[in-house]
Amino acid sequence: MRWCPQDTLDRQIHSAIERTWGMLVEMNDRRGWEALGHPSMAAYLMETLDVKTSQAYRIINRVDAVKAIAEAVGDTSPETQAKIAA
Repeated sequence: MRWCPQDTLDRQIHSAIERTWGMLVEMNDRRGWEALGHPSMAAYLMETLDVKTSQAYRIINRVDAVKAIAEAVGDTSPETQAKIAA
């Protein structure tokens, strides 16, 4: 297999997605949305990421599932949660 710039770009995209999920999990866990003046995580997602209500709740459901899986495997570190989510 030969190297191509798309391989590097693909890895960067996957890494960015993993980091983003990790940050979403942390934002929810720390209730960062509340500190920023939003009444809920859903409201935060809808207002700051411009997602629809259904999309916001899908994200929240995934964040909750990631946390449950991380707790089940006994590693709730942000890095592990990000890897589970991605």
